[in-house]
Amino acid sequence: MRFGTLTALAASLLVIMALAIGCSDDDATAPSITYGDNDDPVFVPVQAQIDEVLSSIVGDFAGGMGSLYTVIGDTVSVRAELMPPWMVPNPDEEPVDTLIAGYANDWHYVYASYLGNAYRSTYRDSLQYRIDGTPVEHPTTGVDYVHTIKSWDITGLNQNVSHLDLNGRSDYVLADLDQTVASIEGSAHHMTEATYVATDTSFIGNFSFDITVDGVEVTKAPTGWLNACPTSGSIALVLSHVYTWTSANASGNGSGNWTITAVFVNGAATVTAANGTDTWQYTCDVCEPVQ
Repeated sequence: MRFGTLTALAASLLVIMALAIGCSDDDATAPSITYGDNDDPVFVPVQAQIDEVLSSIVGDFAGGMGSLYTVIGDTVSVRAELMPPWMVPNPDEEPVDTLIAGYANDWHYVYASYLGNAYRSTYRDSLQYRIDGTPVEHPTTGVDYVHTIKSWDITGLNQNVSHLDLNGRSDYVLADLDQTVASIEGSAHHMTEATYVATDTSFIGNFSFDITVDGVEVTKAPTGWLNACPTSGSIALVLSHVYTWTSANASGNGSGNWTITAVFVNGAATVTAANGTDTWQYTCDVCEPVQ
């Protein structure tokens, strides 16, 4: 499931209004670092996007694990990927113009696209299963490895109204699935462009993340790999963002480059974000792991 819900548009407004949103906002302290105020309008929209992208990453973990129990390329899951995240899926609608799924060269593949009245979208997914290093076509109880590669693009057709454009690519390896604790490594790129337009207010912001997943661990539920919430490990993110805004009495713009680390302990991420001048830290309950 893609990130970039309407929270992103709310975050855009908060740049103008300088209010705080997101996960718990208790500033952390350490002897060697003075952390910034999490209500700082420089940090507010960045925190909102960090929270969104962490949730999306965990969602992609869940998608890879969940593929062990679903039919690859089924219309329901493909529709969920093609629809913008701010739309509620309607079981009476089938927004899939093209759907191609198959198996070749040890990989399952899915390609889907949709052209609607308000947006167009494309989605690609490649999956490989292995047992003891050998690729297998059908997932079984012996599968110990899943390699999942996804790409997506959702674009609003009317760029002059409020909308989100989303695109990206993820590449994750889920290993040790024959054990009680799985490990996840990989990389991804996520981009969100948020546009908000009202009578006397506008905002356009582009948030681009490069992501590295290192040593993330997930505990198996009694019923299988149905919970992809990290119990340990870290995710490193590099963010570049630019934005412009106008209101009735003012206007402005900004940009920044950020280095971000999220360290997980039982579903909670301690996030440290630095822009080269200041450093912020907060704790975010991203998900709830197996109990």
